[in-house]
Amino acid sequence: MLIARGSPRRGFTLIELLVVIAIIAVLIGLLLPAVQKTREAAANAKCKNNLKQWGVAMHMYHDQTNSFPPGTVHSPRVTWVPYVWPYIEQGNLQTQFTGAGGSLTTQNFYLAPACVQNSFNSPIGYPASMYYCPSDRVGAQWSGDSYYRARGNYMVSWGPSIPAEPPRSPARSRACSGTPRRGPVWPRSPTAPPTP
Repeated sequence: MLIARGSPRRGFTLIELLVVIAIIAVLIGLLLPAVQKTREAAANAKCKNNLKQWGVAMHMYHDQTNSFPPGTVHSPRVTWVPYVWPYIEQGNLQTQFTGAGGSLTTQNFYLAPACVQNSFNSPIGYPASMYYCPSDRVGAQWSGDSYYRARGNYMVSWGPSIPAEPPRSPARSRACSGTPRRGPVWPRSPTAPPTP
């Protein structure tokens, strides 16, 4: 008696399956570096764009006031960032920083409404995306004292060097390191914009 056999089973052998998996793994391995390079290029472009926007904001401030914003002011204590907030589309932060009818010339960064102690819920604690280069510590915030604040990647040049204590006069500036400060954002810098 003859036994009828059905058609032979078609399927993958273990070897074939392993070869396909190996090929897929190699293709993924080749693709990942390209994806990483693309991400790095995008982050680099974003970082350059942020830096350009800060520069444009500084020049817009200069066009309005005929000077660059001060790198820092010690009375009231405030840095250059609140001065350029309106020019990087963060004017609402400046309004919150100074409060109703307030001014950057009278508002210290560590007093209300600019700061809510032990909280990031304040203008100085808000981590605006413009503060950070995407390749670095996005969203970095300082909580080492009771004045919590956002930290950024972009800084300004004070000039050739920074003394331990800011000068009160050009003579004091020379006494700190022997030469007057010439950086455009040094308080009371002797650097003046060119006359047209």
